[in-house]
Amino acid sequence: MHVDDVRIVGLVTMGDGHTYSFAISIEPQFHDPVEGRLERLRARFAGFGPRVQEYFAALERDDQIICSAMEWVPVGKVYSGRVVLVGDAAHASSPMLGQGGCMAMEDACVLAEELRSGATLEGALASFAKRRKPRVEWVQQESLAVTQFQALPIGSRTIALRESGDRATRDQQWRHARCSCSAGCPNHQSSFNITSDRTGTRAVPSL
Repeated sequence: MHVDDVRIVGLVTMGDGHTYSFAISIEPQFHDPVEGRLERLRARFAGFGPRVQEYFAALERDDQIICSAMEWVPVGKVYSGRVVLVGDAAHASSPMLGQGGCMAMEDACVLAEELRSGATLEGALASFAKRRKPRVEWVQQESLAVTQFQALPIGSRTIALRESGDRATRDQQWRHARCSCSAGCPNHQSSFNITSDRTGTRAVPSL
């Protein structure tokens, strides 16, 4: 992961000589036409290190670059009649947690379980939506928090991370000490909210 004040580049090796990359620029939404897109991408991230430059230099065509705004779909009713939405169609969020594909597969598994065990279609779909809602809301909350955190200036981001790290660890240890259930319990999940005070912006673990 390569980061500056408002931009992020990630490089992920996929095996067999292939590398997947994502690049994020935090700025007002804009439309980037396909023609000339590669050169604009290189220019936008020209200040990044040699590994990023080597990757961008290996790209050959404008249509190798997919450019779109981050979309957010609030959790609402995900089914009507016999039609059910899953994955990003039902609850898209910031990609900062890398959970999009995973959430779609989780939706599919839970939906299959409910359809197999439910007495009626309506009951099965209602149970599916109820089961998925807490997990979806947690992922959306965490991905939004990470997005907000990455939007901070580097100095504020470093201070916030240092300030919140020890506190988050103590909170986690306290929860573990008081909870005897499995590791999947929400008590074992930490989240961060971004707040501002007169001394600057900081990340505060939410309880």
